[in-house]
Amino acid sequence: MKRKRVRVAEGVYRETGPRGTRYLAKWRSAEGKEHTRSFPHLKDAREFRADALAHRGKEAERAKDDGVTVNDIADTYLSQNPHWRETTRSTAITRLRPIRDSLGSRKVQAVKASDINQYLAQLHSAGRTPKTQEATRALLRAVFQVAVDDGLIERNPVASVKAIRDQRTPEERDARLTDDQIAALAEHMPADEWRRLLVFILGTGMRGGEAAGLTWDRVDFLHSRIRVDRQLISGNYGEPVFGPPKTKNSTRWVPMRPGIREVLEAQQQAHPVTVDGLVWVTDTGAPMGRSVRSEAWRIAARGLDLPPGARGTAHRWQPVA
Repeated sequence: MKRKRVRVAEGVYRETGPRGTRYLAKWRSAEGKEHTRSFPHLKDAREFRADALAHRGKEAERAKDDGVTVNDIADTYLSQNPHWRETTRSTAITRLRPIRDSLGSRKVQAVKASDINQYLAQLHSAGRTPKTQEATRALLRAVFQVAVDDGLIERNPVASVKAIRDQRTPEERDARLTDDQIAALAEHMPADEWRRLLVFILGTGMRGGEAAGLTWDRVDFLHSRIRVDRQLISGNYGEPVFGPPKTKNSTRWVPMRPGIREVLEAQQQAHPVTVDGLVWVTDTGAPMGRSVRSEAWRIAARGLDLPPGARGTAHRWQPVA
């Protein structure tokens, strides 16, 4: 006789099997761990589960007194995902940084859906793309789910926040920069190093992280080619950290098209010695990490007539096909 399980009450199940009928009480502890206990009678299972939930509630109250903050659950969220690729972890840490600045010191119980909506509205006002806004909303939901699973809060404040849809047309999403727009961007770049990087990315088609992680030992002037086998994960704080490319197929040789050799030689002349042999560094010799690349792009794009969405991202360093 196969076991048959039927839900008879919230968190309580009747299980019929070779040994007869039993009632299972299921609940989660304050640490988020799922527990199950079997009883011969329905009443016993329901009473035990109620006591377990009451105990969890007391633990949550103690957590409130201890002052668990958004920073605390963000740290827990990161620690629960040790299997992430370095690029994924770096992206999460980068997106969490402004969240920590805005909400990090607040107790998790004090954060409401209106606070999340207000934070996302700030991203919109700052010119962040719908894709970035939605990725941030999804990250916030995952972070606050940690507090729900641990019994710190009963309901995720991000659950009622609507997903952010990209309202642009396919033509707007696929728009590329014209020669005039590229020239205007180059003119408004904050330094010569950024102008050279813009020309380099346009001429090679390399991703921003791939270009920022390029070192001189991977530049083959003799055969006019560039080896791409890693990217810069972090370089804004301390020593540069490298990681694998976005995909396995991203490891490749890139030919030096006309003008690229000259751009590289100009950069080498300006910065003959750099940290870890990086090709692309700022005017102060610092690595061109993601946040400084984005800031340089925003400075250059400010006030220019660019395609919708291009003002807030450096992913569109590509010419019109």
